[in-house]
Amino acid sequence: MVNSDLDIYADEAFFDKKWIYIGALFVPLHKKAELLNELLNCRCIKRNSWNENSCLDPCGFHEKNNTEIHYKDVRANNKFTIAQNWLKFLLETNNKKDRGLVYFNILGLDLSKIDYNLFDAKNRKMSIYNRFFRTVLLGGIKYFFGEDTVIDHIFHDKGQQQYYDLFSWQPAERITRENRIRINNKTIIFIDSDHRRESSYKKESHFIQFLDIIMGSICRCFHPPENKNKLQLGETIKPLLERLTDNPKNRNSSYHYYRKQQIQFFPKNKLKDEAVETRLFNEALFPERSNNFYTERRIII
Repeated sequence: MVNSDLDIYADEAFFDKKWIYIGALFVPLHKKAELLNELLNCRCIKRNSWNENSCLDPCGFHEKNNTEIHYKDVRANNKFTIAQNWLKFLLETNNKKDRGLVYFNILGLDLSKIDYNLFDAKNRKMSIYNRFFRTVLLGGIKYFFGEDTVIDHIFHDKGQQQYYDLFSWQPAERITRENRIRINNKTIIFIDSDHRRESSYKKESHFIQFLDIIMGSICRCFHPPENKNKLQLGETIKPLLERLTDNPKNRNSSYHYYRKQQIQFFPKNKLKDEAVETRLFNEALFPERSNNFYTERRIII
């Protein structure tokens, strides 16, 4: 078997019943242990040195910090602090020092401009998600790493996608059929984002949690945050987001995001008279040829 280059972790976020955000975190296998160690150390608020089983310098918070970090729950002070540590790691330790540890691709879909009749009538929302999930994966792989890339596993947070018949196998099958990309394990693996509940892929859960914080903090910059902790997370990631939306191709940015991190939105113009789904998908595969993908969008916070 050819040596694998990447594992991929995916999640989604829904806002205002109008927007779906699909996100993927691409983790190079030779960087995976290093990234995981950084994420775990951010849980040790006092010493930045995490031991999975016990606190090396007892602080009284080890068990409390060994919890799922989910964007919706950052009202709790310890969860907020860990989430904030992750974002600071992303911006300061990783991007500013150009360590090449964090690659993510996020696509925001404006459902008010998409004709639902183009998709499977039995489950239109999941049909839309399934089609553009491939766009997120394929776009990230090609843009960050090139087409001659080997994917080992694709992980997705447990959710309604696991009950949609086509989702577990079709994205990988279509990607490999139409490109030189190789995927060793084509069936998407659904895992619990809470590492305490996940039985088979505990380490993988931490990457899902990290992606969830990135996506939640970014998305709330476009939708009014509910409380001060979420506002502060948005303010933390805002400098990176401003650059990703205003000048996404800047090779010389001090944030070193070029070909590592990307966010796009679709469609810019309301889709009309798109009778053939293939045309819609082809447009999604080649955003540089389409005026319906865009990056500039007003940041509210």
